[in-house]
Amino acid sequence: MKAPEFYAEWIPILRDFAVRKDDDEVITAMKNGCIPCSQTSLTRLSYRLEEAIKMRYKAIMEDFERNQAEAHNEAGIETTLTRLKDDLEKLKDAVYIPALPESIRLKFPEAVD
Repeated sequence: MKAPEFYAEWIPILRDFAVRKDDDEVITAMKNGCIPCSQTSLTRLSYRLEEAIKMRYKAIMEDFERNQAEAHNEAGIETTLTRLKDDLEKLKDAVYIPALPESIRLKFPEAVD
């Protein structure tokens, strides 16, 4: 997957990120992408990233609740908690995008924390 260089190229990548599609490729592309220089594009991109984070977080929590309800023993509970931890760590890592300005780049991992 090509790293995004323009605002329009970020849109499908953030859409895939939100629904946890092709995580390895999408997250690598996000981390290697370039950010548009204009303030308007940066603002729009930040908004879309925030919405993608919210969607992904909601899906992670729904999976956790479903898995927790299905866990009937200690091993099942441990697996559920491990999966939740892994999903949240991946989310936090993914939203630390080096190309973002520092003030924005640090905002998203803090929000995930």
